[in-house]
Amino acid sequence: MIRYLLHSPLALFALLACATSQADQLEFIVDRDDGAVYIKNPTEGAITLDGYQILSFGDALLTNGWVPIAGNYDLSGDQSVDATADWSILGVPTSTQVAEASLVAASGSIAAGQIVSLGLFFDTTLLEGLVVTTSAGTETDSFPAEFRTLTADYDNDLDVDLDDYNVFASTYGSAVDLRADGNDDGVIDAADFTVWRDSSELVLTPAEAVLALAVPEPTALAAFSLAGVLLTSAPWRRRG
Repeated sequence: MIRYLLHSPLALFALLACATSQADQLEFIVDRDDGAVYIKNPTEGAITLDGYQILSFGDALLTNGWVPIAGNYDLSGDQSVDATADWSILGVPTSTQVAEASLVAASGSIAAGQIVSLGLFFDTTLLEGLVVTTSAGTETDSFPAEFRTLTADYDNDLDVDLDDYNVFASTYGSAVDLRADGNDDGVIDAADFTVWRDSSELVLTPAEAVLALAVPEPTALAAFSLAGVLLTSAPWRRRG
């Protein structure tokens, strides 16, 4: 059965139905700093994805920076587009919309925690706002893409949390390992802790939030490690 999703006269999204999935749990994330767009599976299980469409009402898509799954990724895992993950670009990509899909029954899946980079193709000088439609099996879902400021995402998992602090703590004082160089000054120091602590994306439990109360001294870093923090289940979010 072929299903059609029509969001504008320019965007016809045709997919083959196959097994049901939870594609609505995928995250489409845009980095405000450089316009990079990602698909992330934040769950603990694999998620089937048959296709997606990204729609911009502000003509903010830079199609020459788009890295589609078609011709670049195979979500089944062998890093090629083949008979088990035969993705195709749908229509002509424009500044308004891009779309692609697998038109065969076995489309592949995005593994738990996997991040797929779709390239630097959002124009950060224009108004934020993208609508994403995903399709998997008999399910289609539309939702807004998430725009995030990821300067303090030191472990490159597209969020800011205690794991990023642990990268900072483990590289404190380094001028070689610069994963946690949030202010790009060539050394990991207290200023990079401040970048992490003040991030508008920072999410911590109440106990983890103790880390944000003071800049740690080098000799005190071990005391603030993950093993030394009593974790609780209640989430805490610091908003800038």
